Amino acid sequence: IAAYFWTKISGGAGTITNATSSATTVTGLVQGVYKFELKVTDNNGATGTDTIQVTVNAAGNQSPTASAGSGQIITLPTNTVSLNGSGTDADGGISSYNWTKISGPSTGTITNANSAATTVTGLVQGVYQFELKVTDNNGATGTSTMQITVNAAANIPPIANAGQDLTIVLPTNTVSLNGSGTDADGTIAGYFWKQISGPLFSGIVSTNAPVTLLNNLVAGNYEFELTVTDNMGAVGRDTVVVAVDVPRLNLYVQSNNIKIYPNPVVDIATLEINTIQANSKLLVVITNMQGYIVYKNELASGQNNIKDKINMSNLSKGTYAVTVYFSDQEKQTIKVMRL
Repeated sequence: IAAYFWTKISGGAGTITNATSSATTVTGLVQGVYKFELKVTDNNGATGTDTIQVTVNAAGNQSPTASAGSGQIITLPTNTVSLNGSGTDADGGISSYNWTKISGPSTGTITNANSAATTVTGLVQGVYQFELKVTDNNGATGTSTMQITVNAAANIPPIANAGQDLTIVLPTNTVSLNGSGTDADGTIAGYFWKQISGPLFSGIVSTNAPVTLLNNLVAGNYEFELTVTDNMGAVGRDTVVVAVDVPRLNLYVQSNNIKIYPNPVVDIATLEINTIQANSKLLVVITNMQGYIVYKNELASGQNNIKDKINMSNLSKGTYAVTVYFSDQEKQTIKVMRL
């Protein structure tokens, strides 16, 4: 054999790489049926031919690829998430999407199961898995799953209520503390009372009850703290002030008397004066526990019952003595606590 020669005698596109070689390749083929002829020539110039058929089938459909997105973690009361899926198809296009819940609690509603991007509502505590299936234009499918973890709501601490501040006057030396506790997301598991300021004292009858008695109180200002603990171990605290006053200093005529309220006071206190000395001048003096005068005011009585508003908001927190002088020889004194 002196020579070889390949020729395409039928078919579409396609290029013979080396037509004069007995073995060669054909490139650039497309779908269809081809015939190629090989002619050989001997050393005396005689020729012989033969043909071969090449059939090129259409490419097989490639399945699409689905992406359900990243997993998500939420904490109640948040109970809605967004699903952000997508799909790609190397040899066509995506014709449909479908979301399905494949595991998890029975609750949880897919808003639009046939949309690549949708939401899930009504979730409860637990672990969910959602599957996205995408279908291409030739009916092939691809799937992907994603996980949603729903954590329980964070525990809300309880609220303690130690009750209203109290004032008693010796010789009364017993008083009741009326505490309580509430828990928005559980129950109260325990109570505990303790003294945090005031005279030396050990008369809390029941430290672990919301309502308890205080016995053997002495003159002074006490502060007690109530701690409540819920069923998850969270705590809440509140305080109450108990003022134990000595009897009013009523040195002379007992028909004149005074009282002040509220006691303890935060800002404005009302001094009420009852006197038989109508149409006389009264002197009001407030001193601190060191004896320094911090307030002084002269009142014209004009009547038997007088009420004087005293602004104590500019005074430091502590105990003060309020004295009303009815005359040069008669006075009344009462203690007031500024919070």
